[in-house]
Amino acid sequence: GGGGGAGGGGGSGLRRNQTWSDIRAGTKGGRADAAASSGQRTFKALAPSLQQEIQKFAFKIFAADKFKPRKRGIFRRKVPVESVMKWSKSPIKSSLLPLAATPKIKNPTKEAVANFKDIQMVMGDKKAGKQSRVELIQQIIDRGLKYPVLRDEIFVQLCRQTNHNPSAESEEEGWLLLAIVVGFLPPSRDLEQYLQNYVLAHFTLREGEQGSPDAALYQSSLEATRLDSYARYTMKTLLKTCDKGASVRVPPDEELLRAKHSIFNVPL
Repeated sequence: GGGGGAGGGGGSGLRRNQTWSDIRAGTKGGRADAAASSGQRTFKALAPSLQQEIQKFAFKIFAADKFKPRKRGIFRRKVPVESVMKWSKSPIKSSLLPLAATPKIKNPTKEAVANFKDIQMVMGDKKAGKQSRVELIQQIIDRGLKYPVLRDEIFVQLCRQTNHNPSAESEEEGWLLLAIVVGFLPPSRDLEQYLQNYVLAHFTLREGEQGSPDAALYQSSLEATRLDSYARYTMKTLLKTCDKGASVRVPPDEELLRAKHSIFNVPL
């Protein structure tokens, strides 16, 4: 089946000839500030039984179980998984997950390394070449559509680069990228609930909501209400794509711009 893609219906509010950088979130005096001062957001403790249930799918557990072991230094000491889960300015030399070659892809590790570089350029952590951000996003989605074995690798790379990111601008671009990619690529069943929990951990809880015990692990430099809106959009889109399956094509430029516009204008 083919997923519907990110951004939902129509290009409401999207002006003709807008570029990627033209579409920005209103952060001062706009909806984010209004929501922050509304007094409607509270944090509620979870019942211990529910905490234990959700904790089974904490992203750190997936990383500890599935990430390839990393060693460094002259004595080849094991790198703690918490370090591998965090944002890195350095490129990767190998995939985060073990990847097996398939008839379609002989060297998945090479593609994983190239994908991480693309993510860094989209997020502004690495200087981009001649390709635009839109072209880089299309390249990432195309890679996942062509090579399903790489989809979980793409997602864990995005989780890593949005986790403890010291740059608000980079973190924002990372969440926009994650929100868009989940509209076209589903994670595997193995990753699905862990990815949902990672996204849930970035919700700013509202009255009566149940959240994730992982939330304290992901202290964001982004304004809370903005990150909350990105996370909610991502979760809504992720659930749809897990149900419908991958898209059948790479989205054209206009569809990606429309998706970005939708993310910035999602109701809080």
